[in-house]
Amino acid sequence: MKSYKLTPLDELHLEKKKLREERAISGQRLSYQIQYLADNWGSMLTKGVTTSIKNKFSETVDNLSYGSSSSV
Repeated sequence: MKSYKLTPLDELHLEKKKLREERAISGQRLSYQIQYLADNWGSMLTKGVTTSIKNKFSETVDNLSYGSSSSV
């Protein structure tokens, strides 16, 4: 039984083809992620700001609670 062996040039062509396919898939994935960000940047920003304000408010309330209980 004879097995077919690729020439170095054929191996390079095959590798080039695989890399092009991987690049195309990566490009599609990146395009999807950019589109997601473009579609959702407003809600993402709002959630981030809201969480930040909520955390700051919670810290302030905790500091006021601890401060008033220690002065009693």
